[in-house]
Amino acid sequence: MRSRRNSAALFLLLGAAALGHAQTQPPPADEKPASVEGEVRNSVSGMPVERAHISLRRYNNGGWDKYGALSNAEGKFKITGIPAASGYQVTLDRVGFVAPLEVTRNAMTLRPDEKKDNFKVKLVPVGTISGRVLDADGQPVDAITVQAEVGGRPQRTGVTDDRGQFRIGGLSPGKYRVRAVPQSLPVPPEIRTDGTTEVHYAATYHPGAVPEKGGMRVIVGPASDVTGIDIRMVRAPIIRLGGKVSGLPEGAKNAFVMVMQASGGQGSQGAQVKPDGSFEIWRPNPGKYNLRAQFNNSGDISASGTVEVEVGDSDIDNIALTLLAPEEIRGQLDFDDEMAKQGPPAPGTQGTPPGAQGGSQGGSQGTAQAPPPRPARRIMLREMGGMGQMKTADVSEDGAFTISKVTAGKYLVSMSGYRAYVKSVRIGETASEGPAMNLNQGSGGAAVKVTLSSAYGEINGTVQDEKGPAAGARVALRDTSSSLGITMNAASGADGTYSIKSVAPGTYKLLVVDESETHTMTGEPSSDDYDERAETVEVRPKETLTRDLKLRPVK
Repeated sequence: MRSRRNSAALFLLLGAAALGHAQTQPPPADEKPASVEGEVRNSVSGMPVERAHISLRRYNNGGWDKYGALSNAEGKFKITGIPAASGYQVTLDRVGFVAPLEVTRNAMTLRPDEKKDNFKVKLVPVGTISGRVLDADGQPVDAITVQAEVGGRPQRTGVTDDRGQFRIGGLSPGKYRVRAVPQSLPVPPEIRTDGTTEVHYAATYHPGAVPEKGGMRVIVGPASDVTGIDIRMVRAPIIRLGGKVSGLPEGAKNAFVMVMQASGGQGSQGAQVKPDGSFEIWRPNPGKYNLRAQFNNSGDISASGTVEVEVGDSDIDNIALTLLAPEEIRGQLDFDDEMAKQGPPAPGTQGTPPGAQGGSQGGSQGTAQAPPPRPARRIMLREMGGMGQMKTADVSEDGAFTISKVTAGKYLVSMSGYRAYVKSVRIGETASEGPAMNLNQGSGGAAVKVTLSSAYGEINGTVQDEKGPAAGARVALRDTSSSLGITMNAASGADGTYSIKSVAPGTYKLLVVDESETHTMTGEPSSDDYDERAETVEVRPKETLTRDLKLRPVK
């Protein structure tokens, strides 16, 4: 559905810009700097934490200004010479600990000559998970990678020894699923003449399940060692995916078929296409996948649209993939309302309406300031189904855009520089509601029209625990209508209230993240496990919903 957040992409962009920023900037000569001092302690034992690194940083003039210190044997630290400013991000790191989110997720503002001298932090000691991996006959399995996962994403890993034992350390407090992942080559089954057959094992969750939902969640507390997390591996047939790639130049050697999890999760496979266009992919784990063919002709890349398959207990043959040359997509924006045409307020204008004059400058009354530059207006295509391609292009004053070298596939359309979401997409005579753009068979040269609307909705409410209003609780709103699972977040205030604004119309899952997940779910909750206990909400244009939520205690 509507992709509103590109925080990860923005962070990478800022990080790249920071490479060119050679040195932290000193405060202006006529302004007294601020300072921060305090102490760091262990949240469980209450003892001082020595050599904890405390850092304040802010993005400024194309790079990062960073100020920091290490705590001493008494856990105390002091950072001086900090320019007065807002937007400082606080980071703390120490091997064996994680920082509480209520400290790191809130920006700090420092005034000139301010001395913040009572900044106390309690670092949370990490935990471990240990156990054994056994085969179907109860025998230990060595050299198996074991992953502690949250929402299908590995957080930390370990490897089994010759007794099948593993240990995964450095785990933030939270809930995990633990999965053993065999490392097997994508080759046909071994040919044997003694009457036996090769035994193949699928990636298996604790205690012995292949689907993610079948795995038990393991609770890791601060400084806890969770033992006895054994995994009994599940036998699986050796599966083959086979088919043919058409549109391949004669004698081509640089063609491959890629296989990605349809959920966009971790892991991929691939195989080279044979001279006759056929391909075989061996030993995929059970699950849903997207397949795509790709041909690199001296840097000129052609690709097929994606084909989804579901791997079970039998081979899948006759998968047809057709190579298409990348194309130029030309289109035009259409607007549902006047507000959708407007960009966000420029920095420093505080929402000054278009056309309003600024104040005087240089002591000359009546001289209007030059209008601030308009934020860049761009259209972005983000590929669905785990393939990960992203294309961007500028939008002209009249709403026209041209996106070059777009390969076949299914994309989500999003915009920057507009106070609007993507309401619909039309390719030639084919229209679809929402931001999906289906180019699996290419555009056929048809013009594209993207309609924008500013009719956002909003969700408000309160979060309560067993004691009453819960402050600082994380509320997640997950889009369920696209494979990307875009999530918006909000934290409840001191009175337990929360508000999620600028919500595009659509269907969402709404939940409050329980206390045991606050460290591990720092990204977007993507697992169906969270969706199962979430409330489904339908947001309509310009609608404000009220939903009160309960924060569950740690169990």
